[in-house]
Amino acid sequence: MAIVLQCKALVTHSCWQWRDRARLCPCAVLNKLGEFLTVFTKVTLSEYRRGDVSRFESRIVQIDEIVECHLVSGGYGYLLKFVARGVSHYQSIIEGMFESDYGIEKYFSYVVIKSPFIKHHFPIQNLFGQTHT
Repeated sequence: MAIVLQCKALVTHSCWQWRDRARLCPCAVLNKLGEFLTVFTKVTLSEYRRGDVSRFESRIVQIDEIVECHLVSGGYGYLLKFVARGVSHYQSIIEGMFESDYGIEKYFSYVVIKSPFIKHHFPIQNLFGQTHT
């Protein structure tokens, strides 16, 4: 059974008016509950046919510990972000995925040691404001 943390401020319009961004950080909430591990995982699928990609994506969205999934360019297909209780918890999840019918050919894991900062906002003005010359 997954425990889902919901921060009312994250889903309301007024949250963008808050000055204390630490209150918006889900990691700050998790840190108060206990230690956890963040792992970025590069995944290469065996095949990249439409059905293979669709099957992989529909299956991983059901894993609560995968909090982000990105289809990326380069030497592998997906970059996944996991949060887990620890290394053994992460390892049991990824091994289960590898052994099941997810279509994974190989994966590489990168355990986060420290996150000097995590931004939870986008530079809206820089992205969509006046053009910089």
